[in-house]
Amino acid sequence: MIFELTDSVVNQIIFAMENQNQVSALDVQNMCIVDAGSVEVDEDKIYLLPEWTSHDGYTLLESFVSSSDGLRPIRNLQRFWQREGGCSDNSKMF
Repeated sequence: MIFELTDSVVNQIIFAMENQNQVSALDVQNMCIVDAGSVEVDEDKIYLLPEWTSHDGYTLLESFVSSSDGLRPIRNLQRFWQREGGCSDNSKMF
């Protein structure tokens, strides 16, 4: 079945994948997330969402940080702190 993957649906999928206590599926007829244990997953109207563990998240983060684009913000922040002479009440970012 062809369906539109809207921002709202993407957000629902991400939220469901973050819940590591439940296996979820996407019901494309109703465009909602359902408990995969309570429905028959047929890969036509109901699609099983992939598992997402904390290890997967760590691996993704590690991959991002080790890439050259991932290091650019860190390097810029380091240059900022070197230029400002460290952290003081006047230069706190948060």
